[in-house]
Amino acid sequence: MKKRWTAFFLAFLLGLGLTACGKTPGPDTNTDAPPSAADSAEDTRQQTSAPFSADYWTAVRHESYDAMNDCMKTSAMPTEAWWADLYLNEDGTAQFRDVLGSYYNTSLLDGNWWLGADSTLRLTGTMNTGEPLTLDGRIESTDSLAIETPYGDTFYFAPAERPGPGGEMGIADLYGTWRMTHYEEDGREYRPGEEHIASMLCFDRL
Repeated sequence: MKKRWTAFFLAFLLGLGLTACGKTPGPDTNTDAPPSAADSAEDTRQQTSAPFSADYWTAVRHESYDAMNDCMKTSAMPTEAWWADLYLNEDGTAQFRDVLGSYYNTSLLDGNWWLGADSTLRLTGTMNTGEPLTLDGRIESTDSLAIETPYGDTFYFAPAERPGPGGEMGIADLYGTWRMTHYEEDGREYRPGEEHIASMLCFDRL
């Protein structure tokens, strides 16, 4: 009788082992590798949709350090001769212009922008001179942001109505030599060569 129970018990244990070995594994939720630092950085760069609807900004204040008087100097903007604006386009492209009179103090005409998780703003690209440029900023609120230039001064922006087609151009963009192809007078079109008038116009930077 004892041998019979022992045999039954061993058969039972063997059956448990076969059941465990033949068990179909369930879905493994931990098979994915953790994201790398590069992936996290890429995710941050893809955050080009700002948490505000404005895509065009106008500088309303400028701050810079006055070394002679050892203090911060604050200037209201824009003025008749000095203005700055910022485009943050939905496709991730950006444009920053700091214009004094008819020339650029600083410009980022073919840049890109993205937001960091902590509301930091970064713009990278090249200046109109072809030199690389990086601008760091921060989102202060839905109607205020700040951009710091490589020279240590800071522009503060407020949202504004985006200019119509052609508004991306400024007088500083006219730098170079231009040739007049035609002109109109009293509803009629004339060509410079036909009228024997000068057709070359040059814009230079001071």
